[in-house]
Formats: sequence, structure tokens, C-alpha cells
Amino acid sequence: MSISLSGPVSSLVELALNASAMRHDVIANNIANVNTPGYKPLQVNFEEQINQMMSAEMIHNDDNLENLISTVTPELIEQDYASGTNQLDIEMVNMAKNTLHYQTLLKGLSSYGSITKMAIKEGKS
Repeated sequence: MSISLSGPVSSLVELALNASAMRHDVIANNIANVNTPGYKPLQVNFEEQINQMMSAEMIHNDDNLENLISTVTPELIEQDYASGTNQLDIEMVNMAKNTLHYQTLLKGLSSYGSITKMAIKEGKS
């Protein structure tokens, strides 16, 4: 399986970054409305869709992966916290987790770009 900067891997990373940015906005909104009566906190469903594709073994080659990636979009779904749950603490943990996830995706993409750049230059500085 070959990997290119414009291939399915970069498309998937781009989608993951977009989902993470969307998740950041949703979590911030949940935090802002933590004391609003009747407010239903939201979450972003993205990784679950990817996991379903992987578990269904729908990905067999790059072309199939490109087609599947085009069908995945981050979705908003309502959360249902158990009574007595400290929603603010949960949202703060979610924010920290999401920030780490976003930074990890960026670092991975940067490393991949650096390796590609080095390969293009044939290892020369």
C-alpha cells in the first residue's frame, strides 16, 4: 500500500483534524451551558464511524478507502449524563483529551511531511 500526501491517509488525517476542531467547539459550548436548565450537552461522533468501517473490514485498498472517507462526516449527538454527574469536570477532561488528540495528529502529519521532504531531497540537507 503506497501512501501519498494527497492520498487516503492525508484525507483521513484532515477529516480527523476537522472533527477535532469541531469537537473543541462543541465542548466549549457544553462548558458554557453547563448550568443552563434543560440544555442537552452534545458530542461529536467521528471515530465511531471510522471504527465501524474498520471492524466491518470495508477497507481493502486505497480506492475503497478514498470512497469510504468521502462518506464520513462528523456528526453531533446528544449526551445523556447520569444524575449527580459533575458535567463540568467531564467536559474539562474531554477538552484536555481533545487538545492532546489534535496536537498528536498535527505532530504526526508534520513528521510524515518531514520524512517525505527528506525522501524528495534524497537524504541531502
